[in-house]
Amino acid sequence: MIFTSSAGDIYYEVHGPENAPVLVFTHGVIMDHRTFIPLIEAFSGAYRILLWDMPGHGASCSEAHSFSFSAAAACLIGLLDEIHADEAILIGVSLGGHISQYAAHHYPDRVSAVAVIGSIPLHRRFSRAVKFLLPAAVSASMAMLMMLPEKTFIALNNRGKASSPETLQYLAELSKRAGKKHIAQLHSAMLSEILTGIEAPVTQPLLIAHGEKEISLNIRLARQWHASVPDSTYAVISGAGHVANQDNPEECSRLLGTFFEQLQAAGKPSINEPF
Repeated sequence: MIFTSSAGDIYYEVHGPENAPVLVFTHGVIMDHRTFIPLIEAFSGAYRILLWDMPGHGASCSEAHSFSFSAAAACLIGLLDEIHADEAILIGVSLGGHISQYAAHHYPDRVSAVAVIGSIPLHRRFSRAVKFLLPAAVSASMAMLMMLPEKTFIALNNRGKASSPETLQYLAELSKRAGKKHIAQLHSAMLSEILTGIEAPVTQPLLIAHGEKEISLNIRLARQWHASVPDSTYAVISGAGHVANQDNPEECSRLLGTFFEQLQAAGKPSINEPF
């Protein structure tokens, strides 16, 4: 289905019972809604699942240069309005975890809980020096990568993001479709938004997870994030890389299922009533 937003046409799918609690799954950079297909069967019986392609990704509008966290979060909330959901649990992988945090911070009454996989805390503060030097360093590195043949560029860009051949093939397919320029624009926009971040940590119930083979910096930041939020849940998904939901969907499903059960036991989320 297509949702017409201020950021362009947004592709989305809805699965599960109409009046069940809503789960919104948001994919990572360059990826699309298909990254969550392995998880649908586990949750579509008891939950209403919203899958979507963010602006600049998949079957949604293709402009990468105008991508922003605010626009993506507004699309997410617009989709909740579109399906008549008053609140939802947000599940995000990598970039999707950033968008989930951003939406939870700016639309707190619409978000009952947040689960992030392979994402870093968006409220983290950066020094002026980092804000000045990091974009320049990344821009220079990306310019050098842009000079490489497309096949080599894609291989380097996706290195370390997954452990399973199927996930790596999925990433290569989407990267080839997007092309070097589009990928560079999305990464530049994402970095700028991360450096700006949000003013404070999300206050909703929080699950912080990452793959066992995640890069060391992300692991360190995830552990620090968990330590700074006393009521948060922290978990490591065995044998998985950055895209842990595809590398090990069975363990990811069990982890999320336990988190959802804990939320329901605490009275969250409620059944959504139509607007």
